Amino acid sequence: MSLINLDKYEEAIECFDQALMIHPKYDDALIYKGVALCNLNKYEEAIQCFDQAIIINPKNEYALIKKGVALDNLNKYEEAIECFDKTIILNPICAHALMQKGNALCNLNKYEEAIEYYDKALMINPKIYTALYNKGKALENLNKHEKAIECYNKVLMMNPKDNKVLISKGVSLCNFNKYEEAIECYDNALIINPKDVLALEIKGKVLHKIKKYMGAITCYNEALFLKTSPNLLILKAHSLFELGKTSDAKKLYLAALDKGSNELDYIKNQIQQI
Repeated sequence: MSLINLDKYEEAIECFDQALMIHPKYDDALIYKGVALCNLNKYEEAIQCFDQAIIINPKNEYALIKKGVALDNLNKYEEAIECFDKTIILNPICAHALMQKGNALCNLNKYEEAIEYYDKALMINPKIYTALYNKGKALENLNKHEKAIECYNKVLMMNPKDNKVLISKGVSLCNFNKYEEAIECYDNALIINPKDVLALEIKGKVLHKIKKYMGAITCYNEALFLKTSPNLLILKAHSLFELGKTSDAKKLYLAALDKGSNELDYIKNQIQQI
């Protein structure tokens, strides 16, 4: 367990295997071996561990939930929901199972149903951070951006330093054309983590949209210093093009192609305009 907390999953698995040699029906060892395997993205092997634990104790809620999460990661959403439903039958007030079912429903694009399960989880425990955030994302997918922002604000009251939530709130604000407020969200995210490439990229896009092209280029330059990607090169080229720096823009479009961009037709069209 300590090795898992240190992210030393292979070593942790060795310990669990030794425990299971001594006591093959030690369900906790099977479950936590499965957890370690999940952290290594070995979901099929993890499910085998959870299944063995469930055979030993069919009422083990934790094993059922963990199996469901592993299935969810394998895009087996319907099977995942079956696991969460079994848990909910065993314990109707298991907020974690209700939330995870909401996540699986979101993955099936069943956002209205997902929100129902997030709400059930939040009635049991109003401080389930992830349920609130995921409810916000589901509302965003339903274009209910004002309600999504309400969720993000509640999450930020619990944890003001969550970059992921600040970025999501910024995206929703953009849907109301509240670009300055959105930029403030991205700036706050960058104060927390100056190396957040996603925050830099989206802030650049917003600055470009409001025709602050030099500010956008500054964001893209900082992002490119951290991570060279074809998409960032194309975005920077867009802003350079708007500033009339067509020669520099053309170089970046060509550089994006060299870096493996799959937007071949689009880039050719842009170069033709130059």
